[in-house]
Amino acid sequence: MLRLREHSHLSRLARLFTILAALLPAFVLAQAQDRHEYLSLRQFGADAGLPQLTVLAIARDRAGYLYVGTQDGLSRYDGRRFENVPLEADMHGIVGKLLADDSGLWVGTDEHGLFRVLADGKVQRAQRDDGQAWPAIEALASTRDGRSVWVGTPSGLFRCEQLRCMAVPGTDGLDVSALLEGQGPEGPCLWIGTNSRGVLRFDHHESGLQRSELILDRNAGLPNSVVRALAQFGAPGGDGQPPLWIATGRGVAVLRDTRVLAHESGKDFPVGSAMAMAVARDPRGKEQLYVGLYGGGLVRFDDSGAFRAFGLDEGLPERFVYSLLALDQGADQPSQLWIGTSAAGLLRVDPGRWFSLDERQILPAPNVVAVGELQGPDGQPQVWAGTSSGAVVQDGRGGWKYLLPNPYRDHVVYSALMDPLGRLWAGTLDGLLLVQGSETRMFSADEHPLPGVSIQELLWRGGRDGELWIGTGHGLGRWRDNRFDRVNGEDERLRGAGIRALVDLSDRPGNEAAIGTSEGLFFSDGVRLRSVPAGCLPHREVMNLVRGGRDVLWVATRGGAARVALTANGFDCRALKLPGNGPKAVYALAIDRQSRLYLFGYDGGHRIDNPDALLQEGASLQYSHYGLADGLPSLEFNRDALIDREGGLWAANNAGLVAFEPDAVLPMPGPPPLRLDARSGQARLRPGQSLPYDHAPLRFDYRLLSFHAEHRIRYRSRLVGLDGSGSDWMAESEREFSRLPPGDYRFQLEARDAYGRVLRQPDIVFSVAHPWWQHPMTLALATLALLLAGLGIGRWRARALAQRAATLELEVRQRTDALAGANLRLEQASRTDPMTGVYNRRHFYASIHELLRRYERDGLWLLLVDIDHFKQINDQRGHAAGDDVLIEISRRLVAAIGESGWVVRWGGEEFLLACDASTGIEPLCRRLLDAVAATPVRAAGEPLSVSCSIGATHVQPPADGMIEHVDTIVARADAALYRAKNDGRRRAMLAGFGGDPQLHFTEVARS
Repeated sequence: MLRLREHSHLSRLARLFTILAALLPAFVLAQAQDRHEYLSLRQFGADAGLPQLTVLAIARDRAGYLYVGTQDGLSRYDGRRFENVPLEADMHGIVGKLLADDSGLWVGTDEHGLFRVLADGKVQRAQRDDGQAWPAIEALASTRDGRSVWVGTPSGLFRCEQLRCMAVPGTDGLDVSALLEGQGPEGPCLWIGTNSRGVLRFDHHESGLQRSELILDRNAGLPNSVVRALAQFGAPGGDGQPPLWIATGRGVAVLRDTRVLAHESGKDFPVGSAMAMAVARDPRGKEQLYVGLYGGGLVRFDDSGAFRAFGLDEGLPERFVYSLLALDQGADQPSQLWIGTSAAGLLRVDPGRWFSLDERQILPAPNVVAVGELQGPDGQPQVWAGTSSGAVVQDGRGGWKYLLPNPYRDHVVYSALMDPLGRLWAGTLDGLLLVQGSETRMFSADEHPLPGVSIQELLWRGGRDGELWIGTGHGLGRWRDNRFDRVNGEDERLRGAGIRALVDLSDRPGNEAAIGTSEGLFFSDGVRLRSVPAGCLPHREVMNLVRGGRDVLWVATRGGAARVALTANGFDCRALKLPGNGPKAVYALAIDRQSRLYLFGYDGGHRIDNPDALLQEGASLQYSHYGLADGLPSLEFNRDALIDREGGLWAANNAGLVAFEPDAVLPMPGPPPLRLDARSGQARLRPGQSLPYDHAPLRFDYRLLSFHAEHRIRYRSRLVGLDGSGSDWMAESEREFSRLPPGDYRFQLEARDAYGRVLRQPDIVFSVAHPWWQHPMTLALATLALLLAGLGIGRWRARALAQRAATLELEVRQRTDALAGANLRLEQASRTDPMTGVYNRRHFYASIHELLRRYERDGLWLLLVDIDHFKQINDQRGHAAGDDVLIEISRRLVAAIGESGWVVRWGGEEFLLACDASTGIEPLCRRLLDAVAATPVRAAGEPLSVSCSIGATHVQPPADGMIEHVDTIVARADAALYRAKNDGRRRAMLAGFGGDPQLHFTEVARS
């Protein structure tokens, strides 16, 4: 057994790695049982603000904020981003343990001691009463009464009351690694896990803790004596106590009554060191125990002791788990599970979120071109997926295997089916494959009378003596009686047409099949061919078909989707018009068990909850859109989607095989807290406070601490006394006012969470004082003094008094004019960026339509300008230098476009320019690139060469108003900017549509 506590120079993390290296000969996920459950995960990494990707501890404080401990300190999540929480100035180090209680958040570090973070953000250091320095903090737990904290270290156990910590008698020298207040045979007790001695039990007595004779170590049946975590979970045993679960360096053990049952690493359990445990409640209200394994992923136990393992095949980005947190979400609600990993950051299990499978789950390539179901050897349907480098199929044991045997396994498969004779047919890029037992035959257009080389779609019609319809890129073929011919071969309408979809309609009169082609939608029984009338579909080219009932087809086309009902008199065609900017091209369709319709194109996924509302005059569609923030790896889809036998949705995406659980039970947690931080300068704004007329800038920061679909949270605010009405619902969560005119104000705030619930924050009432010369009392006294002076001097001074009154009237008028001017400047200030002086987003959204009307003839160029490598400027030269660069670049951009448009500070180092499109895009972009890069910028007193990248697009408003939402147009410019940066920066890319729905990019200038 390793004894590392004698080596004080080793950090706790180094000691942990040493133990793991000795205990784990290999990290291979045990395939212990059939697994078909996938984890819908949201991943938080550096892009979310995490300072470092090793998450050693997770906790949520009473205020609702989430904290994580990493190798580079403590970080706090507010529902939008993680922000570092400095414990002391210039302190960087490992934060390995966190505990939230009523007094605040306790923070255990590896080398810097123990801290407590209060609700107001103040950080306090806890001290040992003997004055000694803290060793590594290995464990934290609240005492039974909740008034103090147990602290476990390699040198023993301590009890901290407030910030004074005392060693617990009888624990000196114990290498404490885990703590749990629980129940034992003698009543309440403290379970103590150690790094070398297993588990000890200390019973609570009036005189204090008393150590029992119990020792649970390897000799007592544990996998080994290194204990990382403890939990009590499950129904009480014969002794009336809940079982004790023990996470060890080589697996998990459970003490039930007096018997120890071990799940040892690599035997009946996944290989890995058990690092963390959390008791969670499932959607049915039943408790479950999650165990995080370093090297083995995640394991879930039910109360019977049965377990299910989750690894890469189930959606984990890696198998090395350090920490777990199960957040309680209220009565009758499932817990929310957070997972801290070694190198993949922080994960959160999100029911109702899309998840994707890629190369980590044996996909040969990320670009999935087809998805379907085949009957497996056990008679159960199994999902298969074709990629650009081969196809795979579920193996019936929770994993995947190649669909085709060698040497064909790398072939691109577009369609596959199992015929009634048990033969596998696969339509590939190179021809038609037949797999029968150990024999495989390839039928190519070069050697057989197939209409085309590429086989796009297959359909078996009839029973054992039936026929195979073969959709190719140049017509519809058929295999019957061991030979090939064409379906409706004499009809010119199908000759040369690309066959995109085939749907069997043999259960209807006429024994037809629906044929979706590049030339329209047709129906054939093999002899007679008919088509839908002109104008029935939004676009001639059909991409996909799905049945919506016995007599209904939903049709995906390059111009949208349509519902086609087959009637006695022909066809009833109804185009689907989605609210807002729905998909222009639909590549794939699916209908779930609840009759909800899913559409996939190049802008993500869309769901219609009530598609039959098309039949009801004036009815509105219940519509949802899914994008990257919902878990999709890419917005671009290919031609296939599928509802499997268990009701799960699968779709072919160009970045992976995406899946979704339409029937997932979504949690409805209690109302989340809404936090508002109002400050004038650095000082907190108090309700009822009166600010001086020359007050510091006012800033209102607000966050709804809801950890569910945060991208759907919206805010609405109003500053009564300045704003005429409340704002629209917006994603922005802060407002800033550089200077307010004198008067009384009330800041009102509402937030709307992802479930549509509206929460309100109590109003903040405050005022801004008048300058002394504008105070009403001052003016009244001045007027009275003038009147008395006039009466004293007498009527002979009447003319002089009249002249003085006129002067005073003029001064009052000037003051009034000055106040009006100040109000105007205040309005301008609310629409300008305080640092650079250019317009801000609020001005853009408020005035873009006015600018479009001004330049309606030629339209506008929208250009996103991004300063290249700006983060390096901040990191290497400091934020002051970065501010100098932003100010100078904004000045140059304003000078470059002159009076022909606007410059808007869009965010960070990005500027949005809206310019008159009568100027050519090439000279405009060249002028902007040269303006930025021509001469060095003086940053922090030193010259600095700066360049930029530009993404541009054109907007032309029609006479009846905008068709596209302005955010969609800006997104096109953002896509062009991404392409410019990806192609090497220092250039300008133009995004536009070249006569088709596909977005095209053109380089128009470079510096």
